[in-house]
Amino acid sequence: MRKLCVLLLMLLMCCLPALAEEEDPLKADGEARVLAGIAELAEGETGWKKAMMEHTTVISSKRSQEYVTVKVAIPTMTCGVGAKEQPGDDVAGYLTRALAGASDWTDTVEFSISISIKGKGDSATLSFDATKTLGNYRKKVASLAASAAKTYTGTQMLSAWYRYLLPKAATMPKSKPETMPAMEPLPEYCAGAAEALGLTTVQAGGRLPAMLMLMQLTKVDAAAGLDAAVLTVKVKDWQTMLADADAAAREAMPDMMGVPDMSRDEIEAILIQHLPEACRTAYYSTKTPKTRTLTVDLAAALNEGVQTAESLMDLLGEYSAALDTYVDGLMAYGATLSYYPEVDIIDTGILTGESAESGARVFFVTEGENHGYVLIKQENVPVITGFIRSGARLMVILEPGTYEVWCSYGPTWYGENYAFGKRCFCGVFTLEVPASGNVRITLADTEGSLPVERVTYEDFAVEIQH
Repeated sequence: MRKLCVLLLMLLMCCLPALAEEEDPLKADGEARVLAGIAELAEGETGWKKAMMEHTTVISSKRSQEYVTVKVAIPTMTCGVGAKEQPGDDVAGYLTRALAGASDWTDTVEFSISISIKGKGDSATLSFDATKTLGNYRKKVASLAASAAKTYTGTQMLSAWYRYLLPKAATMPKSKPETMPAMEPLPEYCAGAAEALGLTTVQAGGRLPAMLMLMQLTKVDAAAGLDAAVLTVKVKDWQTMLADADAAAREAMPDMMGVPDMSRDEIEAILIQHLPEACRTAYYSTKTPKTRTLTVDLAAALNEGVQTAESLMDLLGEYSAALDTYVDGLMAYGATLSYYPEVDIIDTGILTGESAESGARVFFVTEGENHGYVLIKQENVPVITGFIRSGARLMVILEPGTYEVWCSYGPTWYGENYAFGKRCFCGVFTLEVPASGNVRITLADTEGSLPVERVTYEDFAVEIQH
């Protein structure tokens, strides 16, 4: 029994200091003052220092005769990948690992803050002046912040951010190639950027790859923190690229069918079609690129999507707005063009096939300013195609038999693909050819002319293009 009492007494004596420490009001006051002082400091800071202060935590506190010492844990926020670690193919995964230290605050350093005690016994109080008491803490945070910032600006990090924020649609050789290498559409990037730019995903997929080819990230300065990192970007001459693509589109449009009726998307597609070649010229231009500085929240751009990189989206928006202006111009230009591409009028004559050695001579003529085109078939097999110029006549020799003649006539010739266009007369008729003699056929939709079954332009086009 005596031994048991001794053991209980010893246990009680061991616990008394701990109980006394937990109940020490100066320690609790010291911890509260430290946290309040740090919070006040954080309000006047930004970036790394602000984040480190806001996530500083108290680990413990102890009291001596002269001081209350509060031990805190400060997040180091250093880059989560090594300086020599390669980004690899999973750039987003690499950057996620890199930024982990700046978001989870698990890696910390301990720092002690001593607060002087005034008075003794029950009248003892703390002498706490935030500026003086937390001066060394503030210096420590500044040092940690500077070290953290440097870990995010290495060569590998620059390469990773380059690939994430400014992906390339094609791999360009050192010397200018004869033709532009095939460009990928960058679907994930363009889908993310489309919303910020007010574009459809299809529009972004057509517009952005060429522009991104001309942008080069040369520096990432994270000294102010990841939420306000400054990117230095060199941008090649995209204005000339758009002007060159516009000029090429204008040259191509007169040879295209149905341009006046094309939608805005169709007109834009013509411009986009000529962007790669214009991009090739701009990419290898000797003109000095323009340098732009962009302030970007890198963490948000990684976690929420590239569209949150507002200043980058603003730059892409400038390009997109200029492209819209060129589309407006092409729309106006397209409205002035003929529905079909005009070609030089050709002479009367046989275009394909040849006359028979014997048989009847068949003459085709037109009326007024109309020109004519005929496709003569027998048993659904093309025999001869020919052109009749206004004021002339086409003569062919056909063996006796039954033929099917597809014809079209009109004042403007658009080539064999389009003949005289869908607004002109198209028809088909049966022709009985005698063994000899002359047969004259006038291509005209007038009373007394050869009976002709009128057909649609689409049906006629199918026949002459087969």
